[in-house]
Amino acid sequence: MQRDFLASLAPSKMTKPLAVSLGHREAQPAADVLADQAERRASALYHESAAEFRRYALLLSKDEELARDALQEAFMRYFVALCNGKQITNARAWIYRVMRNYLLDRMKAYRARDERSIEELSSCPGTDQDVEASYYRREVLRLIQETLTPRERECVRLRGAGLRYDEIATALRVRSGTVGALISRAMRKMRLALGKADQLPFQAGST
Repeated sequence: MQRDFLASLAPSKMTKPLAVSLGHREAQPAADVLADQAERRASALYHESAAEFRRYALLLSKDEELARDALQEAFMRYFVALCNGKQITNARAWIYRVMRNYLLDRMKAYRARDERSIEELSSCPGTDQDVEASYYRREVLRLIQETLTPRERECVRLRGAGLRYDEIATALRVRSGTVGALISRAMRKMRLALGKADQLPFQAGST
């Protein structure tokens, strides 16, 4: 996949439109230089961090194809921006922002996705014990969903996927200290939600 994607960043595909837009034949060499530099920078970043970016996209979208589209879209925009002379000092943060905005544009809302997940838990019939377990899990998820803010849920998801605080901060465009505070607050809320769940009429495995 990496070869196919990197091949799509070939200078020949981007240089001519850029030169035409400049409107000067003498601008062609400069466009070639920008395209060569852009290809090297995009290729280096892709080889270094593509797996990390894809993991983030997959975590956010829960969809392999959408995650792949987001990764390619972000790097294509990065390449085009560099070709046009845009100065990008923090490429990783730039890619994270583009991917996140792209994914959010393609998804309806986090709440709708969470509600679908909750509905799926109770969609399969089973024994009385299965029904009780499904009810308990559904109520726990409902309590957590109602308790946490969208930003807190996102922080917990990203942390659960193994991202560091600084990576989460980059993705959400907040400070690392803010990430720590959000996760700490989310954990407290989830403990309270689990305490409420323990007070349900019946729990999984009860008789």
